[in-house]
Amino acid sequence: MAGSRLFNFVLAISLVMSNIMLMAGDLFVWIEVSGGKTNICEGQKLILVGNATDGSGEYVKHSWAGNMELAEFINDQVLTIDTKTPGQYSFEYSVWDNLENSASTKISINVKPLPNSRIESKRVFISKLIGKKYPVKIYLKHKKDIKSIDWYKNGEVIDSDDIFSIKVKSDGIYRAVVTSNNGCVSYSNAIVVQ
Repeated sequence: MAGSRLFNFVLAISLVMSNIMLMAGDLFVWIEVSGGKTNICEGQKLILVGNATDGSGEYVKHSWAGNMELAEFINDQVLTIDTKTPGQYSFEYSVWDNLENSASTKISINVKPLPNSRIESKRVFISKLIGKKYPVKIYLKHKKDIKSIDWYKNGEVIDSDDIFSIKVKSDGIYRAVVTSNNGCVSYSNAIVVQ
């Protein structure tokens, strides 16, 4: 009877140990994204950090794959991405340990384009005709997919009856902040009226 208890005890310890070893032998990897978003606007800083846990050995190799032509900086776990070109990109992070276990994971990044925020100016026809300096019309050159425009004079927000243009009647430096339907924001060039 004592022998069977000892056998059951050894068997139970053996089963527990094998479960621990199986759990410890499994690698789990994931990718963290700076800002927590994979849907970003063109030009935003993007850093991917590869992580691994639950491995039974020491990590001997880390590797990144995918659209590596966008990589600005790479080390074992960190990948900095150039987001100057809109598009859909994917990256894969892989880890190997000294016990020949390996794991990998993939992530997709969507880089949305910025709105075209180029502004231009022209003298209103009547003011040209009578030789006056004002009013000057400042307008957004491209109007496609625009959600909102905030107009500024000398750094202060100004009102406009027309979202796409303003009539200027005084000297100043004029700019626009343009938000597209995809949520991206772009800052216009400056127009100096004097």
